[in-house]
Amino acid sequence: AVEDWFLPDGGSSESPAYALMTMGGIDGFGLMFRGYSDPAGYAGPDAKRFDDFDACRDTRYGDCWQSLIWTLQGNLRHPPSADSYRTTSIGASFAELIAVGYPSDEHLALLKELAGPDLAGGSAEQALLYREPGLEAREVPPFALPDVVFPFLAQGYLRTGATGRDSLALLNASDWGGHHHLDSLDFYYWKDGRELLSDLGYLWDHPDSYQTRRTFSHNLVLIDGADQRGAERGGSFHLFSVTPRVKVMEASSRAYADAEVFRRTCVQIDHGEGGSYLLDIFRVKGGRERQYVFHGPATDFQVEGLSPEAATAAEKQVPFAVRLHCGAVGEVYVDDAEVRRVMADGSEGPNLAENSSLATGDVGKPPPGWGLYSGDGKADSGVFEPGRDDLRCVRFRALAPHENGRMNAALLIGASDGYTGREALPGVLGATYRVRFWLRGNAPKVTVGAVLWPNDPSSAADRAHLNMLEVTPAGEWTQYQAEVTLPSNALPLTNIRQASGKQPWHITWPLAEDYQFAAFVPGNNDETVLIGDGWGQRDHRNTDRGATLPYVVRSRQGGGLDAFVSVFAGAPTGKLPVTGVRLLDVPANAPEGTVAVEVTTPTGVDVIVSMLTPQPLTVQTPLGPLTTDGALGAVLGSGTTPQSACLVGGTRLEVGEARLSSNKASPQGTVQSVGSAPGESWFVLDAPLPEGCVGQTLFVEDAQERRAYPIRAISGTKVYTKQGNVGVEAREAERWEFPMTLAWEAP
Repeated sequence: AVEDWFLPDGGSSESPAYALMTMGGIDGFGLMFRGYSDPAGYAGPDAKRFDDFDACRDTRYGDCWQSLIWTLQGNLRHPPSADSYRTTSIGASFAELIAVGYPSDEHLALLKELAGPDLAGGSAEQALLYREPGLEAREVPPFALPDVVFPFLAQGYLRTGATGRDSLALLNASDWGGHHHLDSLDFYYWKDGRELLSDLGYLWDHPDSYQTRRTFSHNLVLIDGADQRGAERGGSFHLFSVTPRVKVMEASSRAYADAEVFRRTCVQIDHGEGGSYLLDIFRVKGGRERQYVFHGPATDFQVEGLSPEAATAAEKQVPFAVRLHCGAVGEVYVDDAEVRRVMADGSEGPNLAENSSLATGDVGKPPPGWGLYSGDGKADSGVFEPGRDDLRCVRFRALAPHENGRMNAALLIGASDGYTGREALPGVLGATYRVRFWLRGNAPKVTVGAVLWPNDPSSAADRAHLNMLEVTPAGEWTQYQAEVTLPSNALPLTNIRQASGKQPWHITWPLAEDYQFAAFVPGNNDETVLIGDGWGQRDHRNTDRGATLPYVVRSRQGGGLDAFVSVFAGAPTGKLPVTGVRLLDVPANAPEGTVAVEVTTPTGVDVIVSMLTPQPLTVQTPLGPLTTDGALGAVLGSGTTPQSACLVGGTRLEVGEARLSSNKASPQGTVQSVGSAPGESWFVLDAPLPEGCVGQTLFVEDAQERRAYPIRAISGTKVYTKQGNVGVEAREAERWEFPMTLAWEAP
């Protein structure tokens, strides 16, 4: 389990929820095999024996628990990324076992957080059998969470607060795998106990689970409205640097095969008592249309700087089908189906559905113009007689579940297999269709909806689903009717409003307990902004069925490199740390994709410059001319006077009194060897790192990816990525790089 199912850095190969399920299946082994030795004279089939074997220390079991702890947010729950719930957490029972196997201050502090300072809220059974007497009296520092990036999990976690528990900014560059979502470079922001930029999480084995897995349901960029690919998407971090005021992480992936650039830079600026905010720069090159998408945390919001109006567009043809889904074994009979467009005057257009009563061909054969979807389990459909009027109808049978226990099949009105829709019903985006049909049967429930292909009917990744109604079949023929409106553009949104995004604007959500969240956008001449209502359900038990959230979509056309710039901030009402944002002009010879941003705060101006291919340049700013050659340069101002500065991956940053310099921007070389010992692991480099690198990040490259390793200690050319059983195992690599990180504070 720990050597193969978990990733080499201890991260979950699927999601936190499934990692904890796995831990629940092996927790006894970590307790049983501590100080275990084989009987005297015994040797196993491989002629080897165990002597004083400790499963907690002699395997990567501890790395797996470490990863689960370090991926918590401040309320000690895991972010609901991939197939994890909002409620996923380690829990006091597991914390008891962790404290037994690894009795460090950190783990006891975690147990005290979960079980109470006196540990009375822990697991009574495990406390009785395993807990050391008097453990509750041991004094430990408050439980804290680190800023951390994982080399194989490929997720970066930036935090604020003295213990790292006030906020969490999570950038996800994980590769594809089981129980993952189509969400590479998704961004999640939790602060002050609230999800501000949320991940919708996990709908379990729900028929609509695709709604939360799809790319559009995440905070990222879509290319040509299509889902990301899964296989071969990879994911690598390029920057991960931490200073007292400025923290940055940058990652890329191959989520779209044809994208030349798909890269995200996230900068956290912390003004201490003045609050913190996030600058997001998402660069994309490829495709015809790029759409930066994020959804807000609540339905109540105010927009300033935009004048959204109801979107109107020329009719766009789109294939679709009506989907009658069965999630359990049963059979239904369907007759006299109608799918008619509702015209502007209330009249109805011609019936798009094939008439099953007049179906030709042999009884039992698939009906022409209809389709069968079988995701899991065994199902069939065919012409059947007699129908409702002693003619013919269509029979659909969900015959047997898959070996995984799931029954997931559907009858489709429209020639489609549910995956592609080249021959499905001819529809129009924005049009409303009235659906009628007669039905009888014994299936426990039939969920009726529509599936459409907004851009590419040959691609299963391009599907969008819309709900219509749920019915409980009876033994007698019963007629049902419903309506569905196909989205007014290629996006699965309703109530769409549109505006030009040329000028700076911001959107604010007032939240409970006098709190607010805001997104600031500097504006772009080529940008169109859409705001609409999209999928918001998060509970697989349907307690929030029909919930929607406002989605913001910033669209640009063309083939060049786009850099979407945004600033996100949350704070008590009236105390937002940001009041505005604008783009600064960069020199004409600046590298492609260079971004210079001015953020206005209640007390001054901050300036951030980001480059993909750093080279010297000077930007005119309210703080004065700023000269830098770094991958990232940030200067925080009081009024127009620099107070703090940060330089990452550069040799020079100068503005006013702020001065930072380094002999090299990013020292690099060859990895000489990789080594491990009990509780330790390291890289041996061909040259020593500069002073002051502990706590920063070493980047190494193997044959597949660039990987980021937090530095635990340094001894000469030996760089420890694990020491004292804390950290991750160094793995084979060929080359290394260390982007220099420098900070300055005004005297």
